[in-house]
Amino acid sequence: MDPNNPTEKDHNARQDEAWPRKLWGALPWLFLLGLLIMIIILAFHIISEVNTEKERKKAALKEEVSVINVVTLEVTPAPIRDHIRLPGEVKPWVRLNILAEVRGRIVEKKVEEGSAVKKGQILAVIDSRDYDNALAQTQAEYGAARKSLQRLDELFKEQLATQAQIDDVKARVEGLSMSSDAN
Repeated sequence: MDPNNPTEKDHNARQDEAWPRKLWGALPWLFLLGLLIMIIILAFHIISEVNTEKERKKAALKEEVSVINVVTLEVTPAPIRDHIRLPGEVKPWVRLNILAEVRGRIVEKKVEEGSAVKKGQILAVIDSRDYDNALAQTQAEYGAARKSLQRLDELFKEQLATQAQIDDVKARVEGLSMSSDAN
């Protein structure tokens, strides 16, 4: 090999130029190989970190386990009671509303809620003062109307009152009589 020989120079020059071309052609494969090696190294690193974390959690769990209190009972055969206790409200099938004939304030309750009662039994006593006052007033008006009727009868006999006036007072007396009988 003579360096002065032109054919050998061309051959050497071509070899010097072929090396960068071969490297450039192999570059994608080299990049892919490097990437693959990095992925494998990262996978091993991740796996080792996961295993280390698992070991650390196991060790921490062993440290956290405390003494457990155990209670033992003697088992004896017994019948099983099948019942459930639940909160609730009992509602009747039939609801009866008790109404009084007159309005008023209840002053005395004779029976307790839920107790049995009989027909005609007094359940409550209503304050009667208002009705006593109304009865007394009606009776006073009735007495005044009767006296007025007596006076008009005497005046009618003397022809100082008309039959219409007597009829009005009679109607008033009868109305007050009925009213006082109803009370």
